[in-house]
Amino acid sequence: MSKTERVVRLFGEKIVQGEFKEGAALPSEAKLCDLFQVSRNCMRESIKVLVAKRLIDSCGRRGLFVMSRNRWDFLDAEVLEWTLASGNNNELIFSLLEVRNLIEPTILSWAASRANSADLAAIDACWSAMEASKFDHAEFKEAQIRLNKAMLMATHNPVITQLSEAFGVLQRKLF
Repeated sequence: MSKTERVVRLFGEKIVQGEFKEGAALPSEAKLCDLFQVSRNCMRESIKVLVAKRLIDSCGRRGLFVMSRNRWDFLDAEVLEWTLASGNNNELIFSLLEVRNLIEPTILSWAASRANSADLAAIDACWSAMEASKFDHAEFKEAQIRLNKAMLMATHNPVITQLSEAFGVLQRKLF
């Protein structure tokens, strides 16, 4: 893991855990560099990533602010993972399950009608892995996550395929 990746993870975790409050101004870039013990370049790159994840807002000359939770990119696997790991997220889990229950029948229908031979082979391999690991809970769980990802990929819809990482994070949390 690079320094920037490490800072993004640590900084992101601090935000979702509430160490930096929603709407609050963040310390200056120099203070953030001291806090995370990194260079300005590393901090600037980390801030760009967190801005893209919608955890931080950069307000020109006014500085950096923590965005409100309802603006965070919960379809970003890292944001979702950090948030779920921070605990007390029953409302978020329920919201994700609601979305999944809403769209899953359509996704499966599209996958069934759009899957090519490579998609079917991937789905079959995942199913076989689930069968082979039915007595190994950890491996079964991972095989099931791979199966769900293969079905999402079989839709050949680029927006739907982006959901695969978020659904994987959700499944790992629920298992």
